[in-house]
Amino acid sequence: MPELPEVETIAHGLQAVLRGRRVCHVEVLWPRIVDRPAPSEFCERLTGATVETIGRRGKYLVLSLDNGQTLLSHLRMSGRFALRSHQAEAEATVRHVHLRMQTDEGLCLLYIDPRKFGRFYLVDDPDEVLGHLGPEPLDPTLRPEDLHARFATRRIAIKQLLLDQRAIAGLGNIYANEILWQAQIHPRRETCSLSTEEWQRLWQAMRQVITESLQAGGTTLNDRHYLSPTGEIGGFA
Repeated sequence: MPELPEVETIAHGLQAVLRGRRVCHVEVLWPRIVDRPAPSEFCERLTGATVETIGRRGKYLVLSLDNGQTLLSHLRMSGRFALRSHQAEAEATVRHVHLRMQTDEGLCLLYIDPRKFGRFYLVDDPDEVLGHLGPEPLDPTLRPEDLHARFATRRIAIKQLLLDQRAIAGLGNIYANEILWQAQIHPRRETCSLSTEEWQRLWQAMRQVITESLQAGGTTLNDRHYLSPTGEIGGFA
């Protein structure tokens, strides 16, 4: 599953080619890929909009549009994006395409998802979807003492806490495991049993792992579900 570093890498790649581009055509090939609104309304409202910025919150891609709406995408297990220079090339060379979006310059953005778990949301207020998310791992205001104060009394396995998007946004199995290994904390340790020094180690490991994985462009496993929009693999692991 693409996690924070992979989604951030995708956002940077899409920002470079889609910022300022107008959406000329949208085609939903598998209706359930769109959570809200209905697929027909989704296509209608998205067509004609210009992409202003592309960013990330947690594991969500966030595309801000000039019509005041926000397009959100969660890739779930196997979703990814690919860019093609024109429609014919897009249709001829790619399998498992469930959404196509064409810009005013003829560029085609394809959403590819063999398992069909990913979802799109077109909303007026992104907090409808993102409001439950906790702080980001690299949030400069997040300190080890904050983690200790918030979670030290909870009887929950530390790995389970790291995977809870309401606690910390953007982590999944890959990076939770790496963080705990570097911090030398067993994944099943209850949060209430961690010392102040262990919370400090956890915070430091989290910042180091996420920073290094962002620099490496994320992680691509043997299943190769994660590729950047230009087809590059992640170099973290």
